[in-house]
Amino acid sequence: MEITRTAIKKVSLKNEQLEAHMEVTFNGRDEQDNDIETVDDVVRKSSQALHIDLDEAMKRLRIHLVVVCEQPEALHIDESNVYDFDVEEIENYEVTGYTISGSDENAGVVLTGKKLLKNGTVLNLNTPFTKFEDEENYKFGGSLSSDIEACNFEVEAHFNGKWGIVQQSFDFDIPEEAEQEVEMSVAS
Repeated sequence: MEITRTAIKKVSLKNEQLEAHMEVTFNGRDEQDNDIETVDDVVRKSSQALHIDLDEAMKRLRIHLVVVCEQPEALHIDESNVYDFDVEEIENYEVTGYTISGSDENAGVVLTGKKLLKNGTVLNLNTPFTKFEDEENYKFGGSLSSDIEACNFEVEAHFNGKWGIVQQSFDFDIPEEAEQEVEMSVAS
C-alpha cells in the first residue's frame, strides 16, 4: 500500500506543541489483485519548536478570527487591506487551532483562539463554521482559504523536519581574573 493523499482536518497549538489530525488515504491491491483504497485517521504530535514560518502563517488567521467574531478591531479590516493587514495591530489575539470540514463549495473552517483582555484575563473565541466560498456571509473567504492552505503547508513541513531553533544558553568556565576585569571595565 502506498499513501496517495494526506488531508489535514484539525490543527491545534498548546504550550508551543503542535498536534494535527489527518486523513491519510492508502491505495493498493488485495489478494485478488483488485484496487483498494483505505482511509485512516492519524493524529501526529510534535514537541519540536515551531518554525517562524508556521508561527507567521498562524498569525495571519488572527485577521479572520477578529472579523468573523465581530470584534471591535474588525472595523480596521476591509477589502483594501485584508491581504496586507499588519497582524501586530491585533497582537492581543491568538489563534490556537482550526478544524476543516466539508468539501467543494461547502468546505470551510472553524477557528479557535483567544483574546488577552486589558485586565489580564483571557476571552476564549470560536468562530462559527465559515465557508471559504460563501461571500454573502464572509467576504474574505478567498483570503481565509489561502491562509488555511499556508498553515497546512507549514504543518506538513513541520512534520517533515522544518523546525524552529531553540536558543540555548551555555555556561562557560571563565577564569576569576577575567571576570574581575570585565566587571571593572563595565563599572568605569
